[in-house]
Amino acid sequence: MTVIASSVPAGVLIPGLAICGAIVLLTGLFLSMHVTVEETPNELVIRCRPFRAVRIPRSELISVGQGPETGLTEGYGVRWLGQGRNGLLTGGPTVCIETAGRKWIVSVENPSFAIRKINEFIQGG
Repeated sequence: MTVIASSVPAGVLIPGLAICGAIVLLTGLFLSMHVTVEETPNELVIRCRPFRAVRIPRSELISVGQGPETGLTEGYGVRWLGQGRNGLLTGGPTVCIETAGRKWIVSVENPSFAIRKINEFIQGG
């Protein structure tokens, strides 16, 4: 018996490899995601690396307190949480930073330390 013709699923290999590559890239981005809270002389800078940075002028900061524990339900990354709340989340403990216009729920490793440092910043020290 001699094979006269054969076929392969045309057009599936390249899109399939592209999808696999995109999944690997997104997984890498999410695994490298972390939130930092930094102070400059006049503003608080909250970064959800590698996606977004939020700058809050000292004059707009009202208060900071313990936030809720977050996980899969709230999601990860930059999130709109409703009721005037936005989140920069990686899961776990958070602080709630209240500004003149909204509340920010921000993931931090040590909430009590972050609250103390942000309160010092709000008070000008």
